[in-house]
Amino acid sequence: MCRKLVFLTVIAGVCLAAGVAVGGIKAQKPNPADGAVGVMSPLFQWVKGDNAMLHNVYLGPSPELTEGDLVGNRWPSEVFYFTGTLDPGVTYYWRVDEIQKDGVTVVTGDVWSFMTQALTAYYPTPADGAADVGLTPTLTWMAGASAKEHHLYFSDSLDAVTQGTAEADKGVLDLAVATFAPGELPGMTTYYWRVDETLFDNTVQTGPVWTFTTFLSVDDFESYTDNMDDGEAIWQTWVDGLTNGTGSYVGYEEAIRYEEDTKGTFAEITFVHGGSQSMPIDFNNVDEPYYSEAARTWDETMDWSGATTLTLYFRGRSSNSVERLYVKVEDDRGKSGVAAYPDANQVALPAWTRWEVPLSAFSDAGVDLTAVESLYIGMGDPDNAVAGGTGILFFDDIYVGGPGPVLPTILFAEDFEGLVLGPKVDEGEPGDAVWTETPPPGWSIDESGIPGIGDPTTDGVTEWAGWSFADRLWWVKTAADQNRSQFTKGTGTVAIADPDEWDDAPHTDSASAGWYKTYISTPAIDISAAKAGTLTLTFDSSWRPEFDDNYHQTANGTATFDDGTTEVLFLWESDSSSPNFKTDATNETVTIKIAAPTGAKTMVLTFGLFDAGNDWWWAFDNVQVTATVE
Repeated sequence: MCRKLVFLTVIAGVCLAAGVAVGGIKAQKPNPADGAVGVMSPLFQWVKGDNAMLHNVYLGPSPELTEGDLVGNRWPSEVFYFTGTLDPGVTYYWRVDEIQKDGVTVVTGDVWSFMTQALTAYYPTPADGAADVGLTPTLTWMAGASAKEHHLYFSDSLDAVTQGTAEADKGVLDLAVATFAPGELPGMTTYYWRVDETLFDNTVQTGPVWTFTTFLSVDDFESYTDNMDDGEAIWQTWVDGLTNGTGSYVGYEEAIRYEEDTKGTFAEITFVHGGSQSMPIDFNNVDEPYYSEAARTWDETMDWSGATTLTLYFRGRSSNSVERLYVKVEDDRGKSGVAAYPDANQVALPAWTRWEVPLSAFSDAGVDLTAVESLYIGMGDPDNAVAGGTGILFFDDIYVGGPGPVLPTILFAEDFEGLVLGPKVDEGEPGDAVWTETPPPGWSIDESGIPGIGDPTTDGVTEWAGWSFADRLWWVKTAADQNRSQFTKGTGTVAIADPDEWDDAPHTDSASAGWYKTYISTPAIDISAAKAGTLTLTFDSSWRPEFDDNYHQTANGTATFDDGTTEVLFLWESDSSSPNFKTDATNETVTIKIAAPTGAKTMVLTFGLFDAGNDWWWAFDNVQVTATVE
């Protein structure tokens, strides 16, 4: 297989029954906003759910709110003034349960949180004790109460910061300047910093001493270009199957250039964890030697002895075969150690996974961490090689240091990149691999509410007769844009319901048929390990509404659990007079907490667009469900 260079310009660029719009049930739109920092007012506000008559308001320092945290019992309005005391610098949690009009039925709300303003400088970034900080950090903090200016101390000496010596003194900063960039720092170094607050009476409130440790970068994949003469192509550093005889293929056969007159790259530029590039590895374990491996070897050995953890980020595709993922570290004596990711299914997850490997996994195997010479990334098992499958994985931000903060566990993810796209049908813009109505495995689409469905002469533009999947850039072009190009959070293939484009071809009258309505559902998602109050849905969304006397474009999302209950997650309406009105949001990330019933084991998510005619669209991408697991 050869590698070649080509030019490519990169463009920057609920309803429980069909047709029935169910209003929002839970309380929503909290104020203070969920996650707010620096809250001083004890005034709480929210938008009540439909059918709510009274409200039970809970407030406490733990997300596990109990009856002992009930501060507003059967409260009559959506404004509650808390007369108690909120301690400074503390995270509080609150919830509003809606009592329905029957006076008995209670709908449990989401748990929201906020942090009160502290007396000293607080809420540092990097977090105090962080052990995986990059080499060019920006320090930020929140101002303490009554502060008029900041005095910053920063050093790799704890004594210098504690004593406020001239070496550590970085000067006085205006109140609005709660940020400091120390420049590029060496790796594997611990730093200390402190922010004292000068108050309006000129007294000084001494701040706490915070600390962080920088990591040592192994590879962030930012330096690779298409310059093969100077050895800058990614596959000239990461040796793949074209050299080592395994089933791996690093990088792309065709280099990509961001603009016509710039250097290009054989690396990945769309699916990246940090920076602007990542490393794609195609793996093929169908043929001998039944494993795929890529390796980087350093001319001068690396010293990892000051670190405890090797961290790397990887991302798969839902179409990938399930394979064992492993890393191998080798020293300059040829001594090596291997660590495998504990769940082989993770290589088919289309979301970035942080993998932290204790360096003891290699040192215990005899590897000299002061003289690391090579790093291998592989799929399969060289010591027990059996025929496997194929796929592509992306890798980014490999470094050694300490462990990072605890992250939520990804329970489900889909980015639609594993779908096989086919040729256009009715649309004018040509394309051989641009569209499909076939969802990912386990997903289902209900298009029975599309007027004229089943007859290609009466179903409107076939590509948009219900939820479908299309190359985003092709969709933008064939639909003459009209702000569709603003959906830059969507990448590659996205899910689309577009009644505006659907209406451009003959179809059964939508009014007599009950308007355009379509639903798409995920497979059953295992939520059995999710800790209560932590289950969260995120997705990237492009919503452009239209409303007139004929059309009432509406969207919603629901979660149906294995006990048969259904939770309305959100309701978006195009009517500006509705409390559920959602204005143009053509490029946003939506985050929604899900209150699963106690004991729920699985849930199915459904996204619906209904009550539509010649309206605009709704598209989404990059669906993830996360939770803190028990």
